[in-house]
Amino acid sequence: MKLQHFLKLIFFTFLLSLGCAQQLQAQLNTKNILLVGRNALYYDDYTEAIKHFNNIIIVKPHLPEPYFFRAVAKLNLEDYTGAKADCDKAIELNPNYAYAYIYRGIAKHHLKDYEGAMQDYETASHLAPDNAINYANRGITKAAQKDYEGAIKDYTISLKFDNTLIGVYLNRAIAKQKMGNTDGAMADVNKVLELNMFYVDGYNTRGYLKYKQKNYRSAILDYNKSIDLEPNNARTYMIRGIARYELNDLQGTLDDYNKAIAIEPYNAAALFNRAMLNAEVGDANAALEDLEKTLDLQPTNILFWYNRGVVNLEMKQYQQAISDFDEAIRIYPDFAKAYIARSDAKRRLRNFIAAEEDLKKGLKIVDDNSDIKTVEELKNYRDTTANFQALIDINSKEFTDGEVTDGRIQNKNVFVSLLSDYRVILNATEQKDRLLNYEKHIAAYNAQSNFEHNIALSNHESNKSNQKQQGATTFLQGINALKQKEYQQSIDLFTQALKENEVGLLGYLNRAYAYTKMVEYIASFEESKTRFENKLIKKETIIDYSQAIADYDTLLKEDDQFTYAYYNRANLYAKSKQIENALADYGKAIELDPYFAEAYFNRGIVKIYMGNTESASVDLSKAGELGLQSAYHIIKRYCN
Repeated sequence: MKLQHFLKLIFFTFLLSLGCAQQLQAQLNTKNILLVGRNALYYDDYTEAIKHFNNIIIVKPHLPEPYFFRAVAKLNLEDYTGAKADCDKAIELNPNYAYAYIYRGIAKHHLKDYEGAMQDYETASHLAPDNAINYANRGITKAAQKDYEGAIKDYTISLKFDNTLIGVYLNRAIAKQKMGNTDGAMADVNKVLELNMFYVDGYNTRGYLKYKQKNYRSAILDYNKSIDLEPNNARTYMIRGIARYELNDLQGTLDDYNKAIAIEPYNAAALFNRAMLNAEVGDANAALEDLEKTLDLQPTNILFWYNRGVVNLEMKQYQQAISDFDEAIRIYPDFAKAYIARSDAKRRLRNFIAAEEDLKKGLKIVDDNSDIKTVEELKNYRDTTANFQALIDINSKEFTDGEVTDGRIQNKNVFVSLLSDYRVILNATEQKDRLLNYEKHIAAYNAQSNFEHNIALSNHESNKSNQKQQGATTFLQGINALKQKEYQQSIDLFTQALKENEVGLLGYLNRAYAYTKMVEYIASFEESKTRFENKLIKKETIIDYSQAIADYDTLLKEDDQFTYAYYNRANLYAKSKQIENALADYGKAIELDPYFAEAYFNRGIVKIYMGNTESASVDLSKAGELGLQSAYHIIKRYCN
């Protein structure tokens, strides 16, 4: 088992002492808000910072600075599409904004637009020829294109202007190591530790260089020092585990992987490494358990599917192995090793014709680069990890998933689902979730009832008590029944309210919502029953939302400006796989309300389902900008 070692590049920003490139021509209050936003950036509270910059943009849309600083926040949230868009706007407002070009270059780098990034760094070099940060980041982009010599030159120029940038020394060390100059690389790392003897990345990088020299014991000493300085760094435990593996210290390796996972339970790289180790020592069940978790985290990672297939194959679970290889091939149709392994599984099931077809496909793919021709010669080829470095870096940063907590990205498993539909609830004044009582139909009802029983639109649960109220109308009784999940009773009450013309179109909205919840409840019961009767049945159920959609149709015929009806109907179309209809309705909702965050979010989710992650990232970026922090989870996992 060969596990690829970890090495990271450090991107450079120059934020805290960065003065505004232009003097703000605004009121003192605007300057204060900008300062508050920048302070939020200082404390890594990026979503809070975005809120402040949004406020400035609303009242002073001609100022480039809030767009730029909002781009910085988005970069730190890994919303590279949104960061690029904000830098575009800052540059449009001030074509000489050097830092906007630098940060746009960083965003383009992450979007794999290396040519565009280089152009921005070049422009910045003319506007600010002595800017060390610009040359440092240009070096990173050159290194990403394997121009290590050019990267070293840029890192050296950067250090000429600022020889205290310890991250630049580390990046130059990495580039030198790639060029085979291990002594030069070691000299740079030692310089880093001379400048800062408490710098964790310095010890980790020196450990890596020693590891590459096969000086594993000395590498472990550096990792030990790193852990002493930062005992909760999961990545250090993982790379120390890899070094221990090379010394055949399998228990020590397992202990380090366990520690890494205890710190970051959703670190896919550590879970994968532990799975491979368990598979090697014969604990196939533990390996499968970890591989299942990695697939929850990275469902499109062919390495995970392939290796789970290999473990299932070794456990003689041939049909499950075939399913795993099927998925790996679906994601990467030229995956020769998966065809060959699937051929083995089919042969063991005595499906010799299909096995021969897979073997031929696999051989055809490798034929141009290999002399392998027979099954015997393929024994070593179908291992678990070799030959994958060009496809997947198993220790890359992208293997962890994010959660925004207090404006920061934290490691967490992310499960994707559409945000909920809107319906009318009793307005709870203590409710913190979004409540809409300004919508015209809601406002009219509340005014008519003299605000005795306030109602509002919400897509969250209400905290309002369900105690029966004196004089509660049929519609309000329906709301209470809906909250109690008495769906049929609520439908009957909303129907009666419509007959009595008690609440007008709001009756259709809530009845449609009740229909939706009822059919979903019935479908969940049937799905649970099917799973109980036969675990092997995998049947996708399309729920019939026709009654709910009919109510939204009626509502929109009466009022084609009812934004939330379009949104709700779009959700049902999406769940019914009527994708074009869903996109059209989300588009209409956004046209009516350009600040409708949930509509952007759900449209982004649908676009991910369609495989259009580039367009999805635009919608999700807007949703995050409008305050939906969970949008950044999805961007990090699916769009980068």
